[in-house]
Amino acid sequence: MHFICPKCDRPLTKEKSWHYCRQVSIESLFVGKPKELVNVFDKLLAAAMSWEGVSASATKNCIVFIAAKTFLVVKVMKQELDLKFVLPEASDDFPIYKRASYGKKMEHYIRLKDEDDWDADVVRLVKKSYEMMRR
Repeated sequence: MHFICPKCDRPLTKEKSWHYCRQVSIESLFVGKPKELVNVFDKLLAAAMSWEGVSASATKNCIVFIAAKTFLVVKVMKQELDLKFVLPEASDDFPIYKRASYGKKMEHYIRLKDEDDWDADVVRLVKKSYEMMRR
């Protein structure tokens, strides 16, 4: 169960979570963006929302997906979506293009341009983050 901020209606992992406290619609992040980005995001959103206990909300520049903790952050760029997710160890799996240390975990980054990029490998990696952060 998530805490809902009474000021901005965003789902948060806990009551005192720091967050961007403004109402922002997910749709507003896609204004003027290519239709391919909307399509790939819709596939990502449908998959993630089918997993138990997932909520999604927008900030001024990204979309945050939470279960017990944040497991995915999607930044909408001009021509692609930049996905950031955490895994327990570094992974070189394609299509990861960048990694960064985050405490004892590793942040991983993938970019998606169209629906074909949201494939079984990407779903597997994002779901692994979801399962780890849900515990």
